[in-house]
Amino acid sequence: MKKITLLTLVFAACTLSGFAQEASLTDYNKWSIDFGLGVAKASSPITPATEGVFFDTKMQDVAFELGARYMVNDKFGFKVSGLYFESTNSNNNTAFDVDTEVFRANLEGVINLGNILGFREFTQRFNLLFHGGVGATNVSLP
Repeated sequence: MKKITLLTLVFAACTLSGFAQEASLTDYNKWSIDFGLGVAKASSPITPATEGVFFDTKMQDVAFELGARYMVNDKFGFKVSGLYFESTNSNNNTAFDVDTEVFRANLEGVINLGNILGFREFTQRFNLLFHGGVGATNVSLP
């Protein structure tokens, strides 16, 4: 009788741990896509102040960002992202032409600090992702 009870308990434990492993694999999204859109405004004039040149207060410089993240497991992953930013001079004075285009590409590693530090033990709504890596930026003055 002891052998059958012990065998039943071992079989039940293996079955439960098998289901637990399967559930944790589908517990998170492996892929995510992010999109960013923003406007910028210089806080002070970029060129020296002279008579007849005014500081424009319009927000017209637009930035677009697109990225994709792939999580290898629930703690570590990779992210690739790119950014396009265009700044135009709203003043028609060609002596102060400071139009700029910026292109950026990044490859980053992602660490899910929320899972590593055990945030799920006390909250299901808050998480912390840390990412860092290398990137290249091209700034052109057309």
